[in-house]
Amino acid sequence: YGNTWKDDHLTGGAILSASTWTTRGSGYGASAISFAGAQVVDSGIAISDAQTAYDALSAEERATVTNYRSLIAARDAYNALAAPVVAMSSSPDTSQIKANMYFAIPERADPRNYTATFGSTTCALSSLGATSSGYKFSQTVAAKELCDSISYSLVDFYGNVVKSGATSVASYARALATGAYGDAVAAVADAMLVYGGAAQRYFDYNTDDLASYAEPTANVPQSTFDGAALRDRCSDSDIPVNYTGMNVSFVSHTILWFAFAVKEPHTADEALAWVNANVRLGGEAVSGSIVPGESGRYTFIVVGSANIPISRVTENVGITVGGDSFDVSVLNYLSAAQSMGDDDLTRMTRALYAYTLAAQALE
Repeated sequence: YGNTWKDDHLTGGAILSASTWTTRGSGYGASAISFAGAQVVDSGIAISDAQTAYDALSAEERATVTNYRSLIAARDAYNALAAPVVAMSSSPDTSQIKANMYFAIPERADPRNYTATFGSTTCALSSLGATSSGYKFSQTVAAKELCDSISYSLVDFYGNVVKSGATSVASYARALATGAYGDAVAAVADAMLVYGGAAQRYFDYNTDDLASYAEPTANVPQSTFDGAALRDRCSDSDIPVNYTGMNVSFVSHTILWFAFAVKEPHTADEALAWVNANVRLGGEAVSGSIVPGESGRYTFIVVGSANIPISRVTENVGITVGGDSFDVSVLNYLSAAQSMGDDDLTRMTRALYAYTLAAQALE
């Protein structure tokens, strides 16, 4: 642990050639690490090796090491450089709320020497996308899960935990809602929290710790889907299904769903083949599913849209059946749902609408 080690690692000499490695002496371990044709070691591995060697010394031998404080200082400085930066976002171009963790490592450190964990997923740091803020690790979070704790860790080549902790979307969103990044960002963060709290109450999920206890202030404007016209179109004898209704899912995606009942004497497989060939949602082909009805009375073909962006909730998705097109949007469902007499559903639909308005303003 003499001046050679300090000169290389305390003054920034992070990359060592194989020949340099073998001539440096104590503190560097037994061998270099080989990858991509080059043999190098970063400061984190050298610091870890030095600590391991020091820990193996007897009390008498440790007393002869005069610069152990330099090793501690190097480790602390390195860990500070390798500390992950946490950021959460809900992008206006998606209805998914994504928690994004950024793992930043020293400039000359190799990401292949690190393993990152975020939530329940673990992967090599090098497999993540590199950004100016670090290596980006994303997890999709449902609105009802904003307060859920998400653990993270960064582990080096030798299995040492460089950094670990836990966070949540709600904690980060609350920081954004203070206005530090501008009023538009604060409005989106606040609306997201209100939507999260409303989703928790609707799904009866973790209601002891709501993302927000505030009530949404926006009323969904009246907007109607002409379901009667679609039912009339399906009444044609050449169409093997009847239109029965639409719904919207609010889990980790916002999806518009349509249900069609199979007409007799057609089979479910025949009806499914016709729907897949003749129904379009948002201009895209659908892939329907066969869903048995209660007590076997009817069999349904159910089709869903692609994930609808939060900022596009008010826009026409459009459904085409047998060549005829009908305007439809998530807003149609939200407008009808707030009048269904379910207070929790009304709260959530109004919160989603307010979230949409905030996302549109941010764009």
